[in-house]
Amino acid sequence: MVRGIASIVAVAGLAAAASAQSAVYTAATSSSGPRYNRLVDDGVTGLSTGLSTVGTNTPYHVQPFWVGTSGPYNFFSNAGSPNGWDQYLWLYGSSWNPANPAIGAIRGNDDFNNLIGQSGFSGVSLTANTQYYLITTGYENSDFGSFTNSITWASESEGGPINLGMIPSPGAAALFGLGGLMATKRRRTR
Repeated sequence: MVRGIASIVAVAGLAAAASAQSAVYTAATSSSGPRYNRLVDDGVTGLSTGLSTVGTNTPYHVQPFWVGTSGPYNFFSNAGSPNGWDQYLWLYGSSWNPANPAIGAIRGNDDFNNLIGQSGFSGVSLTANTQYYLITTGYENSDFGSFTNSITWASESEGGPINLGMIPSPGAAALFGLGGLMATKRRRTR
């Protein structure tokens, strides 16, 4: 279930681009929202070392997204640093299942630059037109609140777009296109 203020989705399920090289959104986790046993990263590379023994039932927010250009991307989350709540950020590949969080995990981070209330990672190579999920969760089960996340193109060359939402299925895109053509034809004949 996708929750939060941040999901930008256009008509017929087509995702809208935030901008050519960055996407910024604000959302929140809450004590009454969905929960899961989050992963722990190794503190150096951001790779998972297994399930947490502290964050066994943490509230989380899921933001699906996809990129239009393959290459390196940066991810940053701010939960009111330096006095914010202690959030944790996880990036997942083509699948996200809170019942099995080890599958699809790409990178995680807690306390970016050793600051509570910030998390993030840089230079993660993403593939164009592939579904990804950015999970914002708490360090402990009692950690939740509002946050602002950003996804940015990390290269000096032209990149993007970064699209918040689900990749439209070919059928949905075709239907949307057909609907647009039908509406245009109808307007011309009146």
